[in-house]
Formats: sequence, C-alpha cells, structure tokens
Amino acid sequence: MAMHFRRSNGDRHSLMRRILIVAGFASLVAGEAAATPQCPSEVEVAQQLTVSLPDWTVLRDPVPHRLNRLAFFDGPPEEQASLTPDISRKVKDRTVSTWRFGAASDRRIWITCGYAGTSVWLVRELQPGTRRCSVTYYSRVRFAGMPSIEKLDCE
Repeated sequence: MAMHFRRSNGDRHSLMRRILIVAGFASLVAGEAAATPQCPSEVEVAQQLTVSLPDWTVLRDPVPHRLNRLAFFDGPPEEQASLTPDISRKVKDRTVSTWRFGAASDRRIWITCGYAGTSVWLVRELQPGTRRCSVTYYSRVRFAGMPSIEKLDCE
C-alpha cells in the first residue's frame, strides 16, 4: 500500500530551517578544525657561516629539517612565558600532552614549532577562544633526540 504525504508551505520552511541548521553545524565543525594550527612537517633553511674559515670548505647537509619541538607561550614568545602541559598520559608507544588555556584570560596564547638541526622556530598566535591543545608524541621515531610529533589538536 502506497502512502502519500501532503506538504504544506510550513513543511517546506521547516525543511529549509533544518538544512540551514545542519549547514551551520557543519561550518562550526569546520571552523573548529581550522582552529588547529598545523606546523609544517619540515622546513628548508639557508644556513651559512658568519665568518669564513681559512683552509675549510662549507658542505651542506641534505637531511631535511623536520619538526621536532612544540611549545606554547602565555603572550609573545619573546617574553619567555613558556607553558608546561597540564597533563601527560602514556598509551603504549605514545604520549599525549594537553595544555589548557584560561578562557577568561586577556593574554594571548602562542605556539612555536621547532625543527631538528636548525635554530629556526616558526611562531604563531593561536586563534582567540582556543581552550586547549593536545600533542601526541610517538616515542619509537625520534628527530634529534626528540620523539616525533604525530598529531596536534586544538579546540
């Protein structure tokens, strides 16, 4: 037996309202994902001697400079107010460290990304309203003695 439904204008408006709510929720979720800054996995730098050394030739190491350090700062990193994780937990070969940031703070939180074999740090202010960031480290793979950074997640 076939069933027939009759739609009124009110039903169409209700359906449109539901579609808009779902679209709004999807953009909110996408906005949260965008709140997580992604450090480049490696960088290229042009290092050079500041003074030439007689009888020596400069050779450049072709190994890429991979991401191997993350740090969070309360205010610009130049102020050196580095934050320690609020909690770290080990799960098999991984450690997840979580930083929680005060929602009422008028200070801004900054992230720094450091790279193996170079003194270059990439620095960026987190989006306003970021409440926490978690970093997952994988201890079986290391770069310059530091466990590899597997994942960064902020909300």
